[in-house]
Amino acid sequence: MEHWLSWTERAGLPGGCPILSAQHEFDDQQGAVCEHVREAWASWHNYLVRQAVSAREAGQLPSELAPDSMAMLMMGLEYSAQLEKRLFKHGDANLRALQLFDYLTH
Repeated sequence: MEHWLSWTERAGLPGGCPILSAQHEFDDQQGAVCEHVREAWASWHNYLVRQAVSAREAGQLPSELAPDSMAMLMMGLEYSAQLEKRLFKHGDANLRALQLFDYLTH
């Protein structure tokens, strides 16, 4: 989660996550761009679910937290952190998202 939250800064993307931004612009439109964005998010979601399964099997997540719910939680925290950073200019958004992640997964 920490790496995901900080990757836009490390990658030199001051505008935040380009796929998240594209989702906001194209999620209610038809066409190839919308389909590409949907496929990109589905691929990422499936990756997060697989990682959550592995983490749960390793005893790193509560057994009652379903892997798809874990993926949704992570996506929500990333979205919220980007909103806090970009719109509200809260420099501590990543830290607070990580704190929430730890709180909700332990």
